[in-house]
Amino acid sequence: MKRAATALVLSLLLASCATETAGPPPTPAVASLPSAPVVPPVPSYDEEELRCLALTIYWEGRSESHAGQVAIAHVVLNRMRAPQFPRTICGVVHDGGTHPLHKCQFQWWCDGKSDSPTNAAQWSEAQRIARTETASGARDPTGGALYFHNGAVQPVWTRTRTRTASIGQHIFYR
Repeated sequence: MKRAATALVLSLLLASCATETAGPPPTPAVASLPSAPVVPPVPSYDEEELRCLALTIYWEGRSESHAGQVAIAHVVLNRMRAPQFPRTICGVVHDGGTHPLHKCQFQWWCDGKSDSPTNAAQWSEAQRIARTETASGARDPTGGALYFHNGAVQPVWTRTRTRTASIGQHIFYR
């Protein structure tokens, strides 16, 4: 029996000294990192879309402060994202005015006057605001407004809308 035990110990010792066949090295453990938040892509706007927005900022708000012009830009952008309006900036700006019962959404578009800007500095500022407010991270100061009017008038449609902001000479509604 002693001999059998010795043989068993020797065979175990020999087995532990035997070379193992080389396999792939063990995969090191990788720490699990939190995934980055998914940020939806910012739509890219072509020059014509930016021009439509800049013209609206210029003609609807050139006498406004910078904040007032930014707010006007966001009304156009908010409408573009709302289901009841066209899906492009130019579509929103040009909406209405083609049927006798529908008025233009933005008066400058169908007032019969030239749409060419006449003040170079104000036009440059409107173009800069259009580019800035269509970029990632732009903040909407209107609280999601889809409508606005000059505070000197009181349109009848304001009774059915929720007021969201008053910026400069304009009042904004959802």
